Amino acid sequence: MNAVPKDWIFDRLKDVSAVNMASLPADTDADYEFDYLEISNVNYHGIVDPSAI
Repeated sequence: MNAVPKDWIFDRLKDVSAVNMASLPADTDADYEFDYLEISNVNYHGIVDPSAI
């Protein structure tokens, strides 16, 4: 593993990004199941790959 430069600062992602409050909270049950669509199944024009549905 490569060493991290000494002058880098470490922050948690949730502390340096915008948080979508409508998303699942951190304490969501680990067994909670939901449907989702991966962004890789949506092309540049917003067209969804039908096989992904």
